Amino acid sequence: MPRDCKYVAQVRADLSEFAALYKAATEYANGSDRFVEIQPGYMAFHFEAYSAHSKFRLYVAGRNLQLSASGDQHMTDLGQTTVETKKATTEPTACFSDDIRKLFKAWKQDKLLEELETHHAELLKRRVDVIQYGDPDKLSAKKRTILNSQVLRQALLHRAECLLIGSGTMLLAKNVYGLALVARGHLEATAVLAYFCNRINALSKGHIQYETVELDIANAIMGSQHELFDKADPQRML
Repeated sequence: MPRDCKYVAQVRADLSEFAALYKAATEYANGSDRFVEIQPGYMAFHFEAYSAHSKFRLYVAGRNLQLSASGDQHMTDLGQTTVETKKATTEPTACFSDDIRKLFKAWKQDKLLEELETHHAELLKRRVDVIQYGDPDKLSAKKRTILNSQVLRQALLHRAECLLIGSGTMLLAKNVYGLALVARGHLEATAVLAYFCNRINALSKGHIQYETVELDIANAIMGSQHELFDKADPQRML
């Protein structure tokens, strides 16, 4: 019988971290189902409960480990790219832990808490199960650009979700500097989206060539501190 653990957090860490991570996953699961897969270069923790998954991600971030939760871009040796994202769920969202929610209530900010959790639920609704990219060499330029745009959209949604969840950790720690970085991250993500909306508008009016937009979107997708993408030249928004 398949195990219903649809919430996955991929942690890129050395195996020396496994014991602590497994202990935390078991604690946050609190009796609900969970299991872990050891893969080359990362560990995939599967959770039945979204609240356990959310708390575990906060724990990983607090240990300064690299977290690649569902929604990150993965490239295979065959040149195929997919974007795996969480399925939309009708379950009550758990954007913040109980301790963080108590902070909002103590500050008499129940309305703000409700608005943030509503925004978080809306983010999840905009995520898709998977974008099957396929072999780039077999795609037309138009199809490739459309798929790149969809990948970029999912990446920005994933960033917004993680930043929103991370803001709770900063509140609990009373880390004003961390909150400032969260705000900056949201501004950067919004600026990226606005930039490409402007590029599409300019293209529709004939002010720029299609090849320019195609290259801009590809650069945005490849913008990463990794040797695989050292030829990318993404736009600096801030």
